[in-house]
Amino acid sequence: MVASTIFSLLILGGVLWHSGLNFVNPFTYSIDWFFFCVSFALFMINYVFRSVRFCELLVSNVSPYILYGVSLVHGASNYFFPLKLGELSFPLLCKYFLNQSLSESGAALFLCRILDFLFILTLTVIVVFLWAEAYKIFEDLGINQSTYTFFTITVIFFLLLLIFFLAKCSGVFRQIWNKVLDIDRFRPLVFIKMIVLTSLIWFCILGNFYFLSMSLGYDVKPASMVIVSVIMVPLSLMPVQGFANVGTFELAWVSGLIMFGFSQGEALEIAVKVHVLLTVQVALMLAIGGAFLAIRKFGGNHAQ
Repeated sequence: MVASTIFSLLILGGVLWHSGLNFVNPFTYSIDWFFFCVSFALFMINYVFRSVRFCELLVSNVSPYILYGVSLVHGASNYFFPLKLGELSFPLLCKYFLNQSLSESGAALFLCRILDFLFILTLTVIVVFLWAEAYKIFEDLGINQSTYTFFTITVIFFLLLLIFFLAKCSGVFRQIWNKVLDIDRFRPLVFIKMIVLTSLIWFCILGNFYFLSMSLGYDVKPASMVIVSVIMVPLSLMPVQGFANVGTFELAWVSGLIMFGFSQGEALEIAVKVHVLLTVQVALMLAIGGAFLAIRKFGGNHAQ
C-alpha cells in the first residue's frame, strides 16, 4: 500500500512538473462531446456484458438488475483502489445484495479474469499477424513473430490447464465448470457464450479508449489500443499499482503510443488527458451503480 501510494505521488508529481496543472484539469480540455458520449456508452455497455457473464457463471440464480449495479460499483472500486484491492468488493457486494457465498462469487470472478487474460493475449496475436503496422513494430523491437506466438500459446495452454485443475480440485470451481460444460443440458453453448461475451467486453473497452482519444482530437490507431491494453494488464497486477491506476496507466499508454510513432511528450499528453476523462467516467459509473444498489436496498426489492 505504501509503495503504491509513493509510486502514484511520484508519477503525478512528475506529470505536474513536466506539463503543468492544465494537463490534469479537464475544464481546460477541448472535448468533442459526441465522441465522449460514445465512449461512455461503450463503457457502460461493457458492464452489461460483464453482468450477463457473471449471471451465466454463478451457480445460484440472481437478479440481473442488481448484479448490474454490483458490477458497476465493483468496476469503480477496482479502478480507484490500489493493488487490486477493489476485486474484494465483488464477492462482498454479492454476499450483501444477492445472498451469494463468498467462495462462489470469488471463483466466478477469478474465472472471468482468466477469460479476460486469454482474450487479450489471443487478440494480440491476431493483431500482430493481420495488422502490418503492428507486425513491423514487433520486428523493429526485435521480437520474432513465431517466438511471440509460441510464448502466447504456451501461456494460454497453462491458463486453460489451471482452469481444469481448479475444476477438478475445488468444489465451487467444479460446480461452476459443470454449469458451463454440462453436456446433457447442452451447456457447451454457455461456454461459447462466455467467449462471445468476453470478446464483446473487450471490444467495448478498446472502443472506450479509442473514442476517448478521439474526443480529445488525437488520431490514434485502433491497433495501438490493443497494444496499450496488453501492456496495461500485467502492469495492473504489479505491487506498485496505485490509486486510480495512476502511474501504471500512463506507463502503459506512453509505452504503447511510442511504439506507434508518437513522441514521448505527445504520448504523455494523450495518456494523462485520457486518464483524467476516464476517471470522470468511472466516477459517473460509481454514482449510477450506487443508485442501482440504493434502489435495491431502500426500495424493498429482493433478488430472486
